Amino acid sequence: MPGRRHLARARMTAASFTLPPGYRELFLSEAGEHLNAMARQLLVLEETPQNLEELNALFRAVHSLKGMAATMGYDRMAALAHRLEDVLARFRREGRLPAAAIEQLRAGQAVLEKRLEDIAAGRPESSGEALDCGPAAEPATPAGRSLVPGGGLYELTVVPAESGSVALSHWLWLVNELMRLGTLLSCRPAPEELAADRLPARLEARWRCPLAVEEATARLVNVAGPLHVELALTSPPAVTLRPGRAQEGNRVRVSAALLDRLVNLTGELVTMRHGLRTALGKGSLEALTEELEQFDGLLDQLRQEVLSARMVALSTVTERLPHLVQSLARAAGKHIVLRLSGTEERLDRAILEAVVVPLEHAVRNAIDHGIESSGTIQVRAVRQSGQLLLEVADDGRGMDREAIRRRAVADGFLTASDAARLSPEEALMLVCRPGFSTASRVTASSGRGVGMDAVRQGVEQLGGHLELESRPGAGTCVRMVLPRTVAIAPVLLVSCGGEPVGFPVTRILSTLEPDPGQLRRGEAGWVACLAEEELPLIGLHVLLGRPADWPSHPAVVVVNRHGRRLGLVVEALLGQQDVFIKPLRYPLDQLPGLCGATQLGDGRIAFLLEPQTLLDAGSGTVGLPTRER
Repeated sequence: MPGRRHLARARMTAASFTLPPGYRELFLSEAGEHLNAMARQLLVLEETPQNLEELNALFRAVHSLKGMAATMGYDRMAALAHRLEDVLARFRREGRLPAAAIEQLRAGQAVLEKRLEDIAAGRPESSGEALDCGPAAEPATPAGRSLVPGGGLYELTVVPAESGSVALSHWLWLVNELMRLGTLLSCRPAPEELAADRLPARLEARWRCPLAVEEATARLVNVAGPLHVELALTSPPAVTLRPGRAQEGNRVRVSAALLDRLVNLTGELVTMRHGLRTALGKGSLEALTEELEQFDGLLDQLRQEVLSARMVALSTVTERLPHLVQSLARAAGKHIVLRLSGTEERLDRAILEAVVVPLEHAVRNAIDHGIESSGTIQVRAVRQSGQLLLEVADDGRGMDREAIRRRAVADGFLTASDAARLSPEEALMLVCRPGFSTASRVTASSGRGVGMDAVRQGVEQLGGHLELESRPGAGTCVRMVLPRTVAIAPVLLVSCGGEPVGFPVTRILSTLEPDPGQLRRGEAGWVACLAEEELPLIGLHVLLGRPADWPSHPAVVVVNRHGRRLGLVVEALLGQQDVFIKPLRYPLDQLPGLCGATQLGDGRIAFLLEPQTLLDAGSGTVGLPTRER
């Protein structure tokens, strides 16, 4: 067969010389794009089995993948792609791709993705059962299904070994590994309790991980030390949403034109360096000032170009959504139409990768708890004031605020009096509390308590915030307000307890320096009496637990908390700066309200705060701390 001769030639070529550096990375990128194309084409063919254009495109993608893998010496991947190519060749002649063949191809694609993950991680290619390529492929044939990779939903129990001496660091290392390898759906005690230096006697968790039982167990045992880990697989892997391979491995593609601009800017900066040295040698302050102004302009241009290189289209994530929605809807026995808009909007690569989990949970909740039998899910992205609004809206049953209040009281989250004082927005946000659920039952694919908590936590860790809109019978809209980049951003620096802290400028409504006569004590605490309103005030040092006094001449940072304006009192406004934001790692990333850190020009470290999360954590959902008497 010509295809097999081509495969043999490719293997011989791969064995005859060593590939230059960089070919592996190029292979990972190109192979990922072909696998993404396969997912899209299979989805189209499922709806239109006689679409010859898509069938031919699918054949080309598999054929290219086979040749690339064989050339690189990845024999298992090449062999499987070759079998899939044989399946497609037969049905290309027939001009139609039946449902059973689509299932075989989709299962084969899943194994190809798993093998590509192994290659990217430097592991041997995973094995899989042979694909049944016989012509009498019936829907009941399990051959394709047996190719689905391992992993899924796990239940974990962790206890100290009988003879082990367990330090808090052992628990933290284990939880950190759970978060690194998969998604921690629930954990008791919660990670933030461990971060607060509480040593547990036992840990129980629900964990979704793509690794098979044997490999997952080996990874956890490797870091568990004196801890005994029991791991049980409770459900098979679900369809997951992942960013395109071209963006994985901390790599993005950039255009040649952008590279040319970066080279030109670098050359201008080198020239500017010589100008600065010359001005400094002459001791001319005027010449030095002029050179520094030009240097600032070039640096701004370089920053913009570098940031644009990190920007990736949202479509690299949303292109998997149709398959996710279709699979979950079919499993739930529902008919759901997905509509996408604004997916050409671009986000920083780091944000795009991190938004996958919140987006997936929002979609799963819409399918499982929003739409009852049939309906529409709208995923929409809109750029607004330097931020990106990512919405997941359904036209399902909606949420009843009063029912949420009653459930919160019944489950012990709030007292009846506290629940009655909640604003409509605050009542809706109760569904984001860990463990809170509005569902009568929790399904394998979602549960309002875990899912919405994951959405909120994921968005806030990116320095964004979550908004909910819903009415009974009118559907629900989950709105994620995200920064478009996390690398360099404008920040307002303030002084609290003598130390600098910062707020993302996008999270600030305004700043004030009120006269002492404008401050008075109200029923719920201190307020600033402005011309248009009485603004509630709270000391930032109170929320941060800092041993500081109420400033004699306070400055106020006005922020939004669930639709309400509120003033954070600080010692002084230090000014706005563009800073390089560094993400926090566990356990600091578990502290509510902390969204990053930066090093200032004088060497000091300033932590960056997300005000809405900080307020929720510091004051609960009802009432606000007041100024000390």
